[in-house]
Amino acid sequence: MQLEGKVALVTGGTRGIGLEISHRLADRGADLILAYKKDLENATAAKDALEAKGRRVQLIQGDLRKPEGVEALFEQIKTGLDQIDILVLNAAFGTMGEVDRMGRYSWRASYDTNVLSPMLTAKAALPWLKRKGGVITATSTLGAHTAYPTYVAIGSSKAAMESLVK
Repeated sequence: MQLEGKVALVTGGTRGIGLEISHRLADRGADLILAYKKDLENATAAKDALEAKGRRVQLIQGDLRKPEGVEALFEQIKTGLDQIDILVLNAAFGTMGEVDRMGRYSWRASYDTNVLSPMLTAKAALPWLKRKGGVITATSTLGAHTAYPTYVAIGSSKAAMESLVK
């Protein structure tokens, strides 16, 4: 599938699985909006590598766990590429540990990143996606379907995210 003329927003798109997804989209012709949380050096290296493929790349830093972070992301998109045809919900967070050792912060951060953020991001992207019939996809984990004793916050939040996407 060729994606010339399409723009993909990839949350967490500057490292790990998100960066690999970004490269594959770029290889098929998509331009990219890459949302990242804090590592500017890594994000800049990702941008440079993708631009070397002839793609336009807009980098946007922010904390998508917070509604105001999602709002700021979309305000910057308006002043940049101002197009979204593909939304890849990839940003993720989780703390490993036994359930009886997990504190409120670990639970809240996992659910804010892995459930609330994708919902808010997808909702904000809808006006762009509806223009030409865009698509939404999300990355998950085997831990959403298999119980691992130290993966409870991540696994359960990703299971909730999968339900949201469905």
